[in-house]
Amino acid sequence: MSYNIAPATGADAAQLSALHIKAFAPLAGWTRAEFTQMLSLDSTLALCLNGDTGLAGLILVQTVLDTADMLTLAVAPALRRSGLARALVEAAMDVLRAQGVQRMMLDVAADNLPAFALYQTLGFAQDARRLGYYKRGDGLRVDAVLMSRVLAGQS
Repeated sequence: MSYNIAPATGADAAQLSALHIKAFAPLAGWTRAEFTQMLSLDSTLALCLNGDTGLAGLILVQTVLDTADMLTLAVAPALRRSGLARALVEAAMDVLRAQGVQRMMLDVAADNLPAFALYQTLGFAQDARRLGYYKRGDGLRVDAVLMSRVLAGQS
């Protein structure tokens, strides 16, 4: 299967929402309105990863001055662990570097070990924790691990 990464626009909001809801089930994914709102901001970088069968992944990053914060990253559940999330993060970092962004930050649930490992292999380091930040459907609270990496002068 071949994939391409392209910028997302407001016209993609419904499709992005549908994938996000699937990817984050049973938790609540972002709505079409939330994607429409985020995509309307000049400070949002949104990339879609499209495959032969349609949308396979997405990443949204918010930039403030010279710092970017990854807001969400999602890959279709059937396509996980195939390098698509890595491709999306790397593509976003390339765009951000070209825009002069110096640092990228993110947070990840402490129990999301595959994502935590991915971010480490991409050069992100743990900065801090937000205790009990994420609330699961069963009421369980999970820490958020805050991570970041320098982008400037790196490839």
